[in-house]
Amino acid sequence: MVADDPELFREGLCRLLGLLDPSPFIIEAGDFDDALAVVERVADIGIVFLDLSMPGGPWGRALIRIRRSLPRTSAIVIVSGSEDPAHVRQALALGASGFVHKKSSAPTLFIALGVVMAGGTYVPDIPREDAERGEGGAPAAIDACTLTARQLDVLELLADGTSNRAIGKCINVREITVKLHVSQVLKKLNVKSRTQAAMLAVQFGLSRQRV
Repeated sequence: MVADDPELFREGLCRLLGLLDPSPFIIEAGDFDDALAVVERVADIGIVFLDLSMPGGPWGRALIRIRRSLPRTSAIVIVSGSEDPAHVRQALALGASGFVHKKSSAPTLFIALGVVMAGGTYVPDIPREDAERGEGGAPAAIDACTLTARQLDVLELLADGTSNRAIGKCINVREITVKLHVSQVLKKLNVKSRTQAAMLAVQFGLSRQRV
């Protein structure tokens, strides 16, 4: 699957992939909602090329859901205009197998594809060991993928500075239930306060900011 909102870029990437395989079976998606619908409908997707800056985000939540929907043998390669090393670390921590800058050459894309198809991880520009251990950014040890859908809702609202009472109204549960969700979120993220959780939510692309 090739998921990116500019149609021209999607077509260009599909043409490049056609150079490797004269008859590739490619499904296109123009936003996160389309991409999620595809992975829920098609069970045997081998590789996903995913942009981080598309409508229907936040991208971190979408990446988590796509990773959950695919077999662990599938690979997700982020193709992004961002050159921020933190985005590389965050994407890898949330289940991506590689990260390719949009300004990269076709040979670079082919190399990245070969690495992830062989079961490896392709990391550009920054030392692989730094990316994998999250040096200088969000700790890679945090497994945000263990959060339930409801806990992701709560974390996303925490990132916006929403109070427990307001969160309850947003997701239609009682405030005491929100407190239980917040407690589980803090435990799973290994942090002590909602402020720390909110900061991690932003770092892991679980806020509404675009990349």
